[in-house]
Amino acid sequence: MNYPAIARTLAYIALVLSVSFAICAGCDVYFFENINGKDWLPAIEITAIVFVIFFIFSIHRKPELFRRESIAIVGLSWLFACALGMLPYLFVAKLSFCDAFWEATSGITTTGMTVFSHPETIGRGILLWRALSTAIGGLGFAVFFIVFTPSVGTTAKQIFAQESSYDVADFDAGKMQSNVRPLLYVYLTLTFACFVLFLIFGMSFYDALCYALSTVATGGFSTHTEGFQAFQSPFLPWIAAFFMILGGLNFFCFIALARHRYDKIRENSEIKIYCLLVLLSGLFVYVAQRVNGSPLSLKEGYFHAISTLSTCGAALGDTAIIWTPVNQMLLILLMSFGGCVGSTAGGLKVARTGIFFKALTHTLLCSFRPQRVQNIHFNHRRIDNNDLSSTLRFCIFAFFFTILSALVLLVLEPKLDFANGIATAVALVSNSGVIATSSPPDFTLFSDLTKIVAALMMILGRIEFYALIVLLAPQFWKKY
Repeated sequence: MNYPAIARTLAYIALVLSVSFAICAGCDVYFFENINGKDWLPAIEITAIVFVIFFIFSIHRKPELFRRESIAIVGLSWLFACALGMLPYLFVAKLSFCDAFWEATSGITTTGMTVFSHPETIGRGILLWRALSTAIGGLGFAVFFIVFTPSVGTTAKQIFAQESSYDVADFDAGKMQSNVRPLLYVYLTLTFACFVLFLIFGMSFYDALCYALSTVATGGFSTHTEGFQAFQSPFLPWIAAFFMILGGLNFFCFIALARHRYDKIRENSEIKIYCLLVLLSGLFVYVAQRVNGSPLSLKEGYFHAISTLSTCGAALGDTAIIWTPVNQMLLILLMSFGGCVGSTAGGLKVARTGIFFKALTHTLLCSFRPQRVQNIHFNHRRIDNNDLSSTLRFCIFAFFFTILSALVLLVLEPKLDFANGIATAVALVSNSGVIATSSPPDFTLFSDLTKIVAALMMILGRIEFYALIVLLAPQFWKKY
């Protein structure tokens, strides 16, 4: 195991977090909420010291990285970032250890659950860190690692595939940086465009920045208890919904658009399914509510459907009125599907779901026409047996892991009813943050053990299980 190379990655993460903490401290100083920023100093100093230690340890690292190192880098990066990311909540917000770890993990995994019931009561620096944490975790650490580490070599493919679920079979290993760097540009461009539109339509500079960082990253954090209803402009929810949709799209589509490769978009079945889900799900939520006689506008129906599908988790008004049994099932399905691969959204991803249902259809056809030979195609490409088997295994594993997570939550929290247990487990594993029940649980009342376990569920869902679970296997660390 190439430990110095792994340490170099963790050192870069510590550096990014240290700079982010300094920016948030400056925000507190600017708004006179923490005049000398002294509460931020321990967090900044600890991350800076960790950076120096890990960087010194990695000076004599070997350039080559193999599959085990790439898996370890992905799994350890998220744990490491969440562990350091909780420092501002410990020293500035004065939260307990478990609450701080929960809040940091929720932000970095873009889940968006929070123990702050009234965001206005905490400092603006902490609110900015919440938004920044979703922005850092939204694109993933693999992109930053590949962009800023020139000598990664062929392992860049493995690191990127482990974290993003994107099919990198067509990538040129020697040009991985040139393939991945545009993703960062797209992400920054979308965030800046969202920020400018929020600013134009009535938000202050600070609110526009926080909401833009959290919306494109599909994190769903808010600086106000009322969310978008705290602002007078009726256009802001539509702008947010539009950028939630973009955040849930495969970012390589924007690169294809910029390069005039329209065929790449026309041939992409995942984008078509995703757009169809956006169009139909919002209409279905609206119609279902009207049939049940509940007051819900078309805008609210589409907003909540888009927020759920993109796993952003942002709310508009009183969400209790949309949780009829039919809509509960629909929105749980939507957050399970999630967005596209190569996006900031969580969930299974639309591509996997599409392949899964195509495999089911194929199985049904074979039940009465066993001699027929029919290949499964997706995105105008034939899905070979290895890819099909891998997709089916992942979907089955995710299903059973979600059920197991619900059982664990019900055991740890006896006051949770069955519906809340299932809905909370799906929200945690899909990184959605939407609790699809009319009376969602109060996270502040969860036990410390439950918060730690739930935080680990968020991380497992964000990195899609394998990269963290294999770290527990002794054979993984064995020297061969």
